[in-house]
Amino acid sequence: MKHIIWMACIFLMAACSTGEDEQLLTEKKVEFKEDYVLEEDGIHREFYGSNDQLKVEGGNTPQGKRNGVWTHYFPDGKPQSVVEYKNGIKDGFTIVYHANGSIYYSGEYRNDEMVGTWSYYDVQTGKKSQVKELGYPDKKK
Repeated sequence: MKHIIWMACIFLMAACSTGEDEQLLTEKKVEFKEDYVLEEDGIHREFYGSNDQLKVEGGNTPQGKRNGVWTHYFPDGKPQSVVEYKNGIKDGFTIVYHANGSIYYSGEYRNDEMVGTWSYYDVQTGKKSQVKELGYPDKKK
């Protein structure tokens, strides 16, 4: 008898449901939007799909190779790195940032190789913590 009463209570509760629980579950579904790319007048831009924030921006040659300054961004919009390219090859100054906005390291590329002085910085203090002198291999003494 107890089982019959218990089953009747469960049936009545289910029958009286207005569907609000189901509606709440449906409303909480999060739509995932993929990252996307826009190309216009030789400028390449990638965006985070989750918040439409700029992810990468830089110029291209007519052949589609990176050219000029390329900037990468964290999802919150802060710069992640700035790198110079010439005809698809890293060539020029570069700077990379920590997520907190402080500089992580900076240096120079020539023909896709690290050259010159590279400086590394402490994430907490922002102070220079290490310097590497790589020289310029293509220079003759």
